[in-house]
Amino acid sequence: MKKLFDIKRTLLLAAAVSLLMAFTSVSAPYDKALGGGSFPFDIEFDRESCERLCYAGHPSSGVKYVTGYAITPYTSFSLSVAGGADTGTEAEGLSVEVVLIYENEGNTTSSRETLRTYGKGDLEEGTYYPLFEETNIENLSERGRLYSDSLSSVELKLSYDGMRGKSSDMAIYLQVCSEEELSDMLMSEGM
Repeated sequence: MKKLFDIKRTLLLAAAVSLLMAFTSVSAPYDKALGGGSFPFDIEFDRESCERLCYAGHPSSGVKYVTGYAITPYTSFSLSVAGGADTGTEAEGLSVEVVLIYENEGNTTSSRETLRTYGKGDLEEGTYYPLFEETNIENLSERGRLYSDSLSSVELKLSYDGMRGKSSDMAIYLQVCSEEELSDMLMSEGM
């Protein structure tokens, strides 16, 4: 009887998370830096997006979800120095890694796969850079991993090495969805 109760409770929790993911949304492209304001760069997308719960991996304590953003595979990002950043902060010390995170076959831990890397010196302020290359999109589509679900997402890892050895890191989680899905999310957001 207890097992049946635990199964029902788990199903109710899963349904609640699904509903929350369906109805959680905020104003779209990034306007300000995410990560508590301590990261010295603001990030912005070239297409409208909305806030979503995203899969953030499976550490030893169980599956983790964090607030992130719904995007499409053709979304690009741009970076600019954040207001209040240290004098001398420049994009030359910034690197970005685009990482696919997904649950392993046994649902016991998460796997990580680097899809794209922008090294230090590769990025300029105000220029838009694609998250995925066309070959990434084709490869992930063939493998059935292009679009996110409740056990997969994309992590945008930003690292900055500033002056005097000061380092900052920030991770942004992204739910990759089709143009139609994102359009539906944005329409339900406006209701």
